[in-house]
Amino acid sequence: MLELIKYSLHDYVRSHKYFAPISTYIILIIVFYTYKPNPVLDSYAVTASMLYVVSAWLCIY
Repeated sequence: MLELIKYSLHDYVRSHKYFAPISTYIILIIVFYTYKPNPVLDSYAVTASMLYVVSAWLCIY
């Protein structure tokens, strides 16, 4: 089972399927945190919802 996990992880990393969702998430985080003032609770909620969408995007592919 461990070898299957290693193989799947190696295949996923080499396929570059993760690049678009993760780069989109990083860009959205940078854009969201560049304006001032940045309220803490609102920023946490937006970041959590963006993370949920990106996680679903990663799991689909």
